Amino acid sequence: MISKIYLDSFHIEIGTKCKIGRYFWLPHPRCIIIADFVVIGEHVHVGQYVTIGGNFKKTKILADGAIQKLPILGNRINIHPGAVIGGPVSIGNDVIIGANAVITHDVANNSMAFGQNQIARKKIVLPNEGGSYSDLSDF
Repeated sequence: MISKIYLDSFHIEIGTKCKIGRYFWLPHPRCIIIADFVVIGEHVHVGQYVTIGGNFKKTKILADGAIQKLPILGNRINIHPGAVIGGPVSIGNDVIIGANAVITHDVANNSMAFGQNQIARKKIVLPNEGGSYSDLSDF
């Protein structure tokens, strides 16, 4: 749980009715706004000066008949500094949102979004070629 003092000192507003998954990370916590009722999946990283909110004049009917007014974010998303995600949009899994991007349209799984609703049509799959920390004797 994030403390109220922490949120106030870094000018962070997170709605009390948000649903946020595990491993939510704010690597540079400054001036972040997340509206009430936003849904955020697991392993989501949010940079500084990011706004995630809605436009209550717009709605979208989901497949199950529910009405969506605010963003729904999937899992393993990296949102770079200054990005704005607004309106009833769905962001898929394994997505990168570029710095200063303005996203008002849905973003599919394994995609990258940047600029003003510029969404890379080519699927982006990052290989998991990470190293190991088990043998650090060379350093």
